[in-house]
Amino acid sequence: MPITGDTALFTRSVNIPVVINSIKEQAITVTTAATALPAVALTDRKNLSLYNNGASDIFIGSSTVTASGGFPVPRRTSLSLDVNNNVIVYAITSAGTADVRILEVS
Repeated sequence: MPITGDTALFTRSVNIPVVINSIKEQAITVTTAATALPAVALTDRKNLSLYNNGASDIFIGSSTVTASGGFPVPRRTSLSLDVNNNVIVYAITSAGTADVRILEVS
């Protein structure tokens, strides 16, 4: 149902404490072949953050990711995904290699 008339929208931020059990970082070289980020996920992972430290864009997706169909992560940018350890994210470059840094939190 649409909201009509004179209305105001109020939002409220709530901080919910999160317990971090473990943290793991890695540097991974991504090539023109689909590369797992990482090959083995941290047990009970809650979040995967990645930073494209390379000189060219990378593209993320499933194990069949392509540079033409993957989700772009431009060079020198980061992305955070709330994914558990059952999800393996893959990356690929359109040419050459890219240095990707990942941080997993459980």
